[in-house]
Amino acid sequence: MLRPQSNQANHKSGDSIMNGFTSCITWPFVALWKLLAFILTLTGRLIGAILGLVLMIVGGILIVTVIGAPIGIPLAAFGALLAIRSLF
Repeated sequence: MLRPQSNQANHKSGDSIMNGFTSCITWPFVALWKLLAFILTLTGRLIGAILGLVLMIVGGILIVTVIGAPIGIPLAAFGALLAIRSLF
């Protein structure tokens, strides 16, 4: 037996019926929140890229010394992966 679906059954629990609609009262708060999220995302990517570059340099220096090569190779690889992750 099929039951009729309500209009709200297609929405997730956190979504409102007016999805994508921002009222005149709340738009400054929404805009400020989106700006803050963008700045934090950009800062996190920049810190990740800088940290990846530093780890690659330190790993390269350790690779030059034969004794530090077992630590330098994984460190340089981790730095490269971190830098690539922060770019994409």
